[in-house]
Amino acid sequence: MEETNTTANVALGAGIGVIVLQFLSFCLGLIPFVGLILFMVIFVLDIVAIGAGFKGRKDAATMGGAGKTQATVGMAIGILHILLGLGLVATMFLMGGLAMVLSLVSG
Repeated sequence: MEETNTTANVALGAGIGVIVLQFLSFCLGLIPFVGLILFMVIFVLDIVAIGAGFKGRKDAATMGGAGKTQATVGMAIGILHILLGLGLVATMFLMGGLAMVLSLVSG
C-alpha cells in the first residue's frame, strides 16, 4: 500500500478552501462583520497552505515524491493569494495618493 502524504493533502485542502471562501467573501462581504470574519479565516488558511506546502514538499522528498504536486499547488495558491491581496492594497494606496495630489494641484 502506498504511503499518503497527509501534510500535502492539508496544503491542497487549505488552498482550495481559500478559493471557495474568497468567492463567498465576494458574495457575502457586504454583510456587516461577515466580510471581516471571512478575511481573517482566509488569511489563516493562506498561512496554513503555505506552511503545510513547504512541509509537504519536504515530506514528499522522503516518501519518494508522494504528494509533491498537491503540496506545491496548495503552497502556490496561498502565496499567490497573499501577493494578489498585497498588490490590491498597494494599488488602492497609490490611487488614493494620486487622487489627493491631483485635487491639490487642481486647486
